[in-house]
Amino acid sequence: MKSNGTDEMKKPQVSADPRVVVFKKRESPFEQLVKDNEHIRSLVLIGLTATAFYLLCFIAHDSMEAGQLYWNVDYYFGGWGSLGDIGRAMMLEVLILIAGFLFYPCFMAWLHLRKLSVLFDPVFGLMYVCMFIGTFPTLWWAKGYFKLPPFVVTTLAIEQLRFCMKTYSFVRENAYKVLYPWSKDDKTGPAVWYEGQMSPKVGSFRQYIYFLFCPTLLYRDHYPRNSGPVNWQKAIIYLACFIISLLIVLPFFSRYLYPKSLHWKELVHCFIVAIPPGFAVSTLASICVMHGWMNFGAEITGFADREFYSDWWNSTIFTEFYRKWNNIPHHFIHDYLYNDVRKVTRFKPLVLFVPLFASSIIHEYVIGVTMGVFIPILTVMFAGVGVFVAFIWPPKHMRIIRQSFFISSLSVGVAAILVCSMIEQKARELCPHEEESLLDIFMPRVIECFSVYN
Repeated sequence: MKSNGTDEMKKPQVSADPRVVVFKKRESPFEQLVKDNEHIRSLVLIGLTATAFYLLCFIAHDSMEAGQLYWNVDYYFGGWGSLGDIGRAMMLEVLILIAGFLFYPCFMAWLHLRKLSVLFDPVFGLMYVCMFIGTFPTLWWAKGYFKLPPFVVTTLAIEQLRFCMKTYSFVRENAYKVLYPWSKDDKTGPAVWYEGQMSPKVGSFRQYIYFLFCPTLLYRDHYPRNSGPVNWQKAIIYLACFIISLLIVLPFFSRYLYPKSLHWKELVHCFIVAIPPGFAVSTLASICVMHGWMNFGAEITGFADREFYSDWWNSTIFTEFYRKWNNIPHHFIHDYLYNDVRKVTRFKPLVLFVPLFASSIIHEYVIGVTMGVFIPILTVMFAGVGVFVAFIWPPKHMRIIRQSFFISSLSVGVAAILVCSMIEQKARELCPHEEESLLDIFMPRVIECFSVYN
């Protein structure tokens, strides 16, 4: 097919079934359970009541220690720093948004300039790769320069990854339209794959802006949308769900996981205490982010596909849990990594391992930039031990044993990740270096600090 100023290009031979994600109008699994089953509603009410008593017990404990009515808010908001820290974080967030807005005219500039010469393809491609890679050391520098607190850094890291993944999806889907044009009348290819959610034309600026704010990482020209105005009552309920879940999880770190010293008995105690609520922390994290925050974003943007997670609580093996716990990055990795690896090789262990490893690296980056040190404990636990344990799992007909084994393993894994992170933070507090070097990012401080206190 000929393009202005370019040589003749042929359409690539593509698979007839790339298994791309197609969005549909769906409710969240948890919301369906609550709506359809009165027993689940009763369990939710019990959970809310227990949560109220949980928070009241904290207030009572703080008041008894202070000798007056007192609520130690440092357990909840200490990780966010001062108002100045939040203001600097908002400034950085605005810069990320501005970069997101400017990305579209840059893409359109490539679209028009490549009509003059195909040499602009590698030029803009190199510029995009440099921008993509350059965002990571930039956030690391901003963390050290502004002395940003951990929760603020975590938020910025997630926003940075969201921006990178969304722009990649936009480029991937729209560059295909430019390089390999197709028609709505085609009997195969994108005309069939996306079930009408993509058009042959490059997405408009309005479609791009909607994609930046809607709760998905996969670009489509058209998404299933809610009919009618925004239901602000439901949006406020989702936001309240997010805030309440966050208030429950935050004190858990500072009260129970953060060690008082680096003596081996104290570290063992922290690990043992963290194991029982490990599964509860996973549940609260899912309710907080995947149900509360994502549904809030979907409600105010009119996004109708609310299946941000599946029934991960019914999982009996880690590979199933990885697919169900968070559908948003899972869909991204499935479309842009799993499918690509599957086209290169049919060696199933490699096809499964590469997406798991990439997912663990993304999580490691968020943890690493928050803590200031890269400790691949999550990669070892989930991409390493989690995959290995799958081969010694109980047989499929022993479902109850499999599920019990999975819940126990998940609780231990979550506890190990959280406690190791808290121990490293304590070690850096007790054994600070006058000047931080590049080696300190990859060398755990607990190695040199543990011998001092034991």
